[in-house]
Amino acid sequence: MAINRRDFIKVTALAGMSWHTLATSMPSGQQKKVLGVIKTGGGQWSAICFDLTAGRVTYQIPLPGRAHGSASVVHQVAAVVARRPGTFVIVFEPDTGKVIRRITAPQGYVFNGHVVFTDNAMHVSGEKLGSSDGVLFHYERESWSLRDMVPLDGLGPHEILLHRPDYLLVGIGGLRTAGREILNQDIMQPSLLCVHPGTGEEHWRLAPADHLLSTRHLTLTDSGHAVIAMQYQSDIPQTLPLLAITDRPVDQQPQQLLPFEASDLDWMNFKNYIGSVVSCGHQIVASSPRGHRVGVWDVASRAFLYSDYIPDVCSLVSDGQHWWAGSGIGMIKADDQSASLQTGLRWDNHWSFIQS
Repeated sequence: MAINRRDFIKVTALAGMSWHTLATSMPSGQQKKVLGVIKTGGGQWSAICFDLTAGRVTYQIPLPGRAHGSASVVHQVAAVVARRPGTFVIVFEPDTGKVIRRITAPQGYVFNGHVVFTDNAMHVSGEKLGSSDGVLFHYERESWSLRDMVPLDGLGPHEILLHRPDYLLVGIGGLRTAGREILNQDIMQPSLLCVHPGTGEEHWRLAPADHLLSTRHLTLTDSGHAVIAMQYQSDIPQTLPLLAITDRPVDQQPQQLLPFEASDLDWMNFKNYIGSVVSCGHQIVASSPRGHRVGVWDVASRAFLYSDYIPDVCSLVSDGQHWWAGSGIGMIKADDQSASLQTGLRWDNHWSFIQS
């Protein structure tokens, strides 16, 4: 279900009237657009391009179901992927939102919510139904035909992140599932996996400190170190670190994952769950929709700096100097905590910058 014209005008007007504080945090002349997913008033889902600079919706694309992650290539192509276990990818023009292709997962497989582009291909994380064996789907750009399905050694791969042409990071969740029910909690084997994006050849693999720390989301620091965000698969509040960083850059064969630090109370406030993570210069920013907060850490020392309470927050983006967060109650906040906007849009899961 699309946003109707009246709602579209209402949201855009609301944004335009109240955005001045957040817009002033933008460098002069810059335009920042994010691609995200919202739940509409009718209970349906849409992909939204939102102009952070102007504080308004640029375009929206109705979706067949709940989506999760997205990616784009400047002036060429963008895509949004179904939330796991989902079966659709929508490919479209980043400048206009015009749909180019609607892709359905091969029979017996599902998509796991994340996508990256290389020069000639679109790569989507997924798994085989029943076994949850990981797979990378490689689609040819232009024709959008399925070129290959590359097996991954691990269950339930989630976010994928490209570092230079030869290094693809994969967050291996370690979960065998039926729908979203976890079937292998006692024997989970999560990891951060680094492979060649074309062949799936393994460069290296690192495991988190506890087998219940499902590796979900990823970011890269300015120095090329990988940061993983984890979700502890238990209903009992824990104080285990939910963030870790490689001890060496991705292309220098890292040997271990180093935990980020915070007090027991701060970790408990994240409710065992990091929903999104971004690198912002010398800082790492992570969100927890379950804990209703965004936390900020120093990269070099891995020390906890502060957290901000934002109800139902998950979406994050960063341009390396500033970061922005979006919540399920429609709020957007910037790293300048005095700058905020109520958009009226129920933001869900992830944001990515639209490269247009």
